[in-house]
Formats: sequence, structure tokens, C-alpha cells
Amino acid sequence: LQQGLERFTEFSNLLFLKVLSEIEDGKEEIGEQSRIDKAFRWNYFREKKGNELLSYVSDTVLKWFSKEYQDETLFRGLKIKHPDNLKEIINLLDDLQLTDINADIKGDAFEYFIRSYSASNPSDLGEIFTPRHVVKTLVKLVNPQIGEKIYDPFSGTGGMLIVAFKHIMDGMARTDYNLNTLKKHTLFGYELTITASIAKMNMILAGDGHNNIIRQDSLANPVDDKFDVVITNWPFAQKTRYGDLYTIPTRNGDIICPQHCFRAVKEGGRMALIAPDGFLTNKNSKAYSDIRKYLTDNANLESVISLPRG
Repeated sequence: LQQGLERFTEFSNLLFLKVLSEIEDGKEEIGEQSRIDKAFRWNYFREKKGNELLSYVSDTVLKWFSKEYQDETLFRGLKIKHPDNLKEIINLLDDLQLTDINADIKGDAFEYFIRSYSASNPSDLGEIFTPRHVVKTLVKLVNPQIGEKIYDPFSGTGGMLIVAFKHIMDGMARTDYNLNTLKKHTLFGYELTITASIAKMNMILAGDGHNNIIRQDSLANPVDDKFDVVITNWPFAQKTRYGDLYTIPTRNGDIICPQHCFRAVKEGGRMALIAPDGFLTNKNSKAYSDIRKYLTDNANLESVISLPRG
């Protein structure tokens, strides 16, 4: 497999199966019902060998998860073709035991792997991970509530939406109606790359909300007056060919991304955006001056929080 996203996605599939199996095993240990049959869990297939193992994981387990979560893009068959490679990965993961039955711990472990891999292989993935304490601060500032729709147009591996999910869960009455609303009708994210599938796995482990994560170019698909909260860390210094769809047209993504966010938020809604310093300080570019004026003329600027490098 090619280094980078191909290996990363393949390994994430297997790590997801390990982590989710532990979560479900933990539920049964405390007397709760599991929704996932043991035949699709780690301890059932880890002892298999050779082509039987490869075909079982690829054609039975992953296909079942695709059907269960009603998402054919989420778990495609394995790209690993040699059963010895699969067995080696399974043996290495098998030694990893996250014994705490708290599902949040396992979700955090999955995300920690994603962050660690990306930090050591930045040229592979090109992902920028927002430090968790920064994300938590943004979420507290916008304070999303149950019944609102929250949108991240550049959602990456889903970190912003996961923190919003936990924030809402902690503050709401846990009725069946609220839980269904939170899991299926609250969190929305667009992501350009195959990382969208990692975001879906990440969100399933965090409690769900994965079904409104869509792989597409946000800037090519503007939305108007749809969301109560927009929260994002847009990809800095990118070019776009879709600038003509916006009020201040340019190929500069740092000018177009905040316009996409502003169009998406409802009247009376809230935004929290991470922007490069130049977005606020560049005085030589008319486009930067125009976008700052456009936003401050049409929205209430609550605060600017300056973060030191790193």
C-alpha cells in the first residue's frame, strides 16, 4: 500500500474494529445489551489465519458494518492483499488492551492515534489538527444546545463536531427524543478528502452523529441560512476555483472560507472560526480589507482571541 492516506485509512479500519469491539465487550461485562453480534467482533475473528481471515474481515465483518451503519462509503473491503500482513497487524493490536469500560477513553485513544500519525507524517496527510483545549474553548463560546444544527464545513477527522457532541450531551436531558435528535439531526460536516470516512468512525466511537458527514468540496457547495452554529478551523493558504460563487470573489481560500461560513449560518446564529493572523492584519490586500469590512458590517464581532504560535 502507498504510504499516507491509503495505509492510514486501512489501519484506521482495523483499529476501529478493535476499539468498538472493546466498547461492546465492556457493555456486556456490566450487563448492558450489545447491538453488535459477537461474530463481528475482534475476539471472534482474531484467531483466524490465512485467506480465511482476510476474506472474513473484508467480506463479512466490514460489509456488515457498512450495512449496519447504512453507509457504503464507510467500510469498504480491505486493500491489504496478503493475509500475513493482516495477521501481523491484528497480533500487534491484540496486545493493546484498553481495559477501562468508559467509551470516551477508547474514542480518545482512536483520536490520539490519528493525531500522532499526522504529526509525524505531515506530508502524507496534510491535515492540521486543532489542539483540543482550543476546540473546547471555541465550543464553550458558541455553547451549542440540543435542537440546534451545528456545522463544520472543513471537518477533517471530526474533532470540532465531537467536542460539540459531548458538550450538548452533558447539558441536555437524556430522553430518547433528545438522544435521537443529537445522534441524527444535530451535527453536519463536509470534508474534501477521504478523511471523511475517518471522521465517521471517530464520531461513531464518540457516540455517533456520523450520518451527516459528507465527502465533498464545501466551497463548491455553498449553503444559505441553514445552521444555528458554524465552528471550524479552515484550511489556510488554499486556492479555490469556486470564488465566483461568493460576494467577494477571489481564488484565495482565506477570503472564501469565512464567506462560506457566514452564508451558512442563520440570522441570529453564531460562528467561531480559527483564522490565520494575516486575516486580521493584512492591510496591503483589498480583498482582505473587503472581507473584514463585509463581516463586521453584517455581523456582531464578539471577540478576537490571539493565540501564540504553537
